[in-house]
Amino acid sequence: MNACLRWMARARALVCLVAFGSAWAGDSGDPELIALLSLLQEQTTIATQTRMNADFVPGMVTVLQGADMRARGRLTVADALSEVAGFHVTVNNTGDTRAIVRGVGATLAATNLKMMIDGVAVNRPTDGSADWLMRMPMSQVERIEVIRGPGSALYGGFAFSGVVNVLTRDGNAVTLGGGGHSDRRADLRIDRGGDAQPRLMLRAGGWRSADSGLMTNPDNFAANGNGHSPAPVFDGEHGRYALASLEAGGYRMQLRHANLVRGGGYGRTAALPAGLEPRLERVSGLHLSKAWQPGDALEIGASLGFQDTDVEQAAYIPIPAGAGPPGSPTARGIETARRTGSSDQSTEGELTARWHVREDHQLFLGASHVNSRVTGSFATLSFPSGRVEQLPANRAPVVNGSSRALTSLTLQDQVQLRHDVELTAGLRHDHYDDWGGHTSPRVAAVWRADDHHIVKLQYAEAFRPPSLEEFYPGPDTFPNIVLTGDLKEERIRALEAAYIYRRADLRMRLTAYRTQVSDLIEFFINPGSPPMWRNRGQVEVRGFELEWVQRAGPQWQWWANLAYADAEDHLDADGRLLGAVDWLATMGVSWRPHSRLGHVLGMRYVGDQEGWELQSRVPTRARFDGYLTLDYAVSVQEPAGLAGLSLSGGIRNLTDQYFASVATPAQFPEGLPHGGREFWLAAEYAF
Repeated sequence: MNACLRWMARARALVCLVAFGSAWAGDSGDPELIALLSLLQEQTTIATQTRMNADFVPGMVTVLQGADMRARGRLTVADALSEVAGFHVTVNNTGDTRAIVRGVGATLAATNLKMMIDGVAVNRPTDGSADWLMRMPMSQVERIEVIRGPGSALYGGFAFSGVVNVLTRDGNAVTLGGGGHSDRRADLRIDRGGDAQPRLMLRAGGWRSADSGLMTNPDNFAANGNGHSPAPVFDGEHGRYALASLEAGGYRMQLRHANLVRGGGYGRTAALPAGLEPRLERVSGLHLSKAWQPGDALEIGASLGFQDTDVEQAAYIPIPAGAGPPGSPTARGIETARRTGSSDQSTEGELTARWHVREDHQLFLGASHVNSRVTGSFATLSFPSGRVEQLPANRAPVVNGSSRALTSLTLQDQVQLRHDVELTAGLRHDHYDDWGGHTSPRVAAVWRADDHHIVKLQYAEAFRPPSLEEFYPGPDTFPNIVLTGDLKEERIRALEAAYIYRRADLRMRLTAYRTQVSDLIEFFINPGSPPMWRNRGQVEVRGFELEWVQRAGPQWQWWANLAYADAEDHLDADGRLLGAVDWLATMGVSWRPHSRLGHVLGMRYVGDQEGWELQSRVPTRARFDGYLTLDYAVSVQEPAGLAGLSLSGGIRNLTDQYFASVATPAQFPEGLPHGGREFWLAAEYAF
């Protein structure tokens, strides 16, 4: 009854917001027509390191405008990435965000996306994660630039399946928000100086949300009456962040700090009891850069960076009381909770040069060096009595003191062969002192047939050696179990072709691709067997992506993405890649009856997802059904003529759908449950 009353109150608030906006909004007028031209003017540097129109760059680039994402009710970076054709953003057993890109990524222990904020890479060297950035609120984001497909030829490490660059907003504003699951958010932006004066920008904020109320499905121990499932999903979290930037005389200094605390999710290997320690993530970084232009034809850049991270994983139950270790007939009488963590530091330096050889010819040269080191690693066991045992160093998840040095050289040549044809060729050589060297090539062509028709072709390769955690695990992380054998580096080759049709009021992109992936690295647990790091076979993905955005006058806009991926794993029992989703689609329409009032209705469809085919004591689900969700959002600019104020709100998952996704590792045979309707409100005041 109380939940019903709460929903009635939230619905009344949303209705009042719509009515308030309708009463106070003025005429739309000609300024709305400016939005038509915005379809043709999206700029990006992510594909070539030189600023170009997103339609003209080689490769497949998507630019997500922050204003559009906020209007659609996308609250975080991870939410927004679901709007990219071919991206499926989900979570694993412990609640870590996972992006499945063109079918690949469900089981990976490290992310295969290069994550950047304002052009600075933030992946942890230990495991490749950057979970805090995935949870960054969209209220601080100007736009997100995304490369789908291999990006190693320009960006090196972790740029395997793609590159994501989050660019933050400028200006002065404060934002407050809240919603379902006791969600509360607050953000601040301060921007001072500029033009010929030094410029200081500060972005800071925090958020807090309670557990969603979802319950886990039975885990692998439930069939024998052991463990805690079904149990609550511990997905509540709270975080804070601060980003600062100072620009003066061609110099730029960027500081970042983030702190994230969240629950243990569904449980890594089994459902969790209440009261276990949460996951902690702390990140601090400094980046200094300087740009020179000695002449009209030459631009030189240099940068130095430092990052310090610390992650303490949420406690989990390796084996519930009453169950035995893999391969042992002996049942465990006492239930213990295991917790692990690591800290690391990395320093990097980079020197770049852009030479405009001629008006139709550009060269990009880059050299960089990165040193990474694990500065701490631990593992503990907690007992029901409250006693905490510090395990020996050889049982930690990664060897303390493990280090790696990476030296990289990059060359890219952009040549305009004719007035309508441009060719881009690039090579990047990465040398790891503990692994060896590898060269990643890329060649791409862009043909601008006329003002409306563009054709692109690209071939690219990428690779990723094992991360520090994968390459240097504690020798006795799990007693008497060798986690790492002869791991190989991951390799990917992709061939892509795209056709773009554009007018002032319309943009359509059609992309076809073929991707071959070898030796994906994953942490694998076959229920009843010991865990292991392994390379996962030979994968081939064929697919296409259709993107369509169109405006119908100043009041209406609609958009649609459709992606299909046929992901084959030649070593899998049924030939399909675990976790791959065959069809993905988004569609939406926005209506602005007045310049100050907007309505958005969006739809997202996720097709069938491939599950596990394992020979285990509990049958696993081989296929997860597709699902469709609807979202509604409304926004009001300057209500009651209050300059600088904007209000927005909405309902996510209008029809209250519930669905499941594949569990990784395979400890929940029926998958991980998701869903439920959510309500949200936000207010921003710009000053």
